[in-house]
Amino acid sequence: MKSIFIFFFIFLLGLNSGKAQINPTISSVTGQTSVVTTTVPFLLITPDARSGGIADAGVAISPDANSIYWNPSKLAFAPDDMAFSASYTPWMRELVPDVNLYNLSGYKKLDDKSGIGISVRYFDLGTVNFTDSVNRVIKLYNPTEFCLSAGYARKLSEHFSIGISGSFIYSDLAGSTTLSNNVFTKPAKDIAVGFSAYYTKKIDIGTKVADIAFGANISNIGPKLTYTGTTDDFLPTNLKIGGYFNFHINDQNKIGIALDLNKLLVPTPPIYAVNDSGKLIYNADGTPKISRGKNPNVSVLQGMVQSFYDAPGGFKQEIAEIDPSIALEYWLLNKYSARLGFFYEDPSQGNRQYMTIGLGANISGIVLDVAYLIVTNNTNIVTISPLTNTIRISLSTNINKGKLVKG
Repeated sequence: MKSIFIFFFIFLLGLNSGKAQINPTISSVTGQTSVVTTTVPFLLITPDARSGGIADAGVAISPDANSIYWNPSKLAFAPDDMAFSASYTPWMRELVPDVNLYNLSGYKKLDDKSGIGISVRYFDLGTVNFTDSVNRVIKLYNPTEFCLSAGYARKLSEHFSIGISGSFIYSDLAGSTTLSNNVFTKPAKDIAVGFSAYYTKKIDIGTKVADIAFGANISNIGPKLTYTGTTDDFLPTNLKIGGYFNFHINDQNKIGIALDLNKLLVPTPPIYAVNDSGKLIYNADGTPKISRGKNPNVSVLQGMVQSFYDAPGGFKQEIAEIDPSIALEYWLLNKYSARLGFFYEDPSQGNRQYMTIGLGANISGIVLDVAYLIVTNNTNIVTISPLTNTIRISLSTNINKGKLVKG
C-alpha cells in the first residue's frame, strides 16, 4: 500500500515540468468567451444509465459496478464480492447516426476492507470525411478513442475510505495525416491518475433509518496530450464532490437525494489585450499581453491550483464554472428504481441545462437500467445537448451477492 502511494506521488512531481500551450482565439481576443475547454472530453461522458438517470451525479451514491468511474474509494464499501456492468450510450444522435460510447466495468472485493475495480471505455466517432482547403476529399477515416482504468480502495475506518486510480488513454482522431501547414498528426497516448475519498454512515431519524454519504474525486491528472508533437493540451482534470441522503421509508421503500458539484481543474482562457484595430498587443518576450485573467501556459499542478482563481470575470465567473447536479432516486424492494435529475451549466460556460429520467429493474439477477435526457432551456442547435432524445442502457450483475471475503 505504501509503495503504491509513493509511485503516485513521484508521478505528480513529474507533472510540474509539463507545459501546455493555450493560444488566443478570435473569441478570447475580443472578450466574447472564456469557456474552459480540454482535449479528450469523452473522459467526462457519463458511462452508465444509473447516473445518467440522476443528471450525471454519482460521486456519493451507493457503490455499484461503475464506482471505478465516479469514485474508486467507494469500492471498499461495495456490498458484494464481485459485480460487472456493460453500458451503451449513443452520442450526438440528433446530429450524427454513428457515434457511440461503450463501457465495461466491474470490481472485486479483496476483503471486507478493500477492493479493486477496472473499466474500459471505447468511444467510436463514426466515419469522417477529411477534406483539403478546396473541399476535396482526402480520405475517409473512423476516429476512435479508448481509456483503460484500474483503481484500488481501502477503508481507513468503519465509515471512511480512500482510493487511487490510474488510466491509459489512447486517442486516434486523424491517424497519420499531413495538414495544410505540413504538420503531421498521429494518435495520442497518455496516462493519468486520480485520488478519491468516501464517507458513509447510518443515522437514526426518529424511528426511521437513513444512510448519509459524502464523496470527492479528482480524476484525469496527467501530462498534456499532443497529436502533432508541436502543441499540447490539458487533459480534463476534474473535481467532483457531492453528497447522498438515502431515507428508509420502511422495509420495502427507500428514497435518496443526490447532489454533485463538478469543476474542471484546468486554466480558464484569459482575455487578451488588443489595440484600436483589434489586433493583439504583445509583450517584449513575444507573448500576447493579458488584459484580464492569468497566463494559461502553466504546468499541470499549477493549472489545477490556478483554476480556482484565474477566471477573467472574477469570483462570479469562478462560481459559474461549477456545474451542479441534483436528483432523486426511489427504490422499491431493492429491486426496482425510478430516477429524476436536473443538470445546470451557466449560459456563459456552455449553457447545458437538462432534466433526466431513469428506471431500473432486477430481472433474474440481471439489473437493467435505462436513462433518458430532456433538454430544458431550448432546442437551439448551438446549445442543445448532444444526448437529447437519446437513451442510455446498462446491464449489470452481482456475483456472490452479499458475501464478502473476510480479512
